[in-house]
Amino acid sequence: MVYSFDIRVPGKPGIEEVMVDAGTGRVISHKHETQKQERAEKSKEKKSK
Repeated sequence: MVYSFDIRVPGKPGIEEVMVDAGTGRVISHKHETQKQERAEKSKEKKSK
């Protein structure tokens, strides 16, 4: 299981996406997504539900 955090950084466009292992608390991944990438990801998630 993982925790996923989408963080907006003031003064920086887009989102920082951080994935954390729920068992260990270790950061699994950290990537920057543009607003366009974030919208596409949310749209894809809605369609899969």
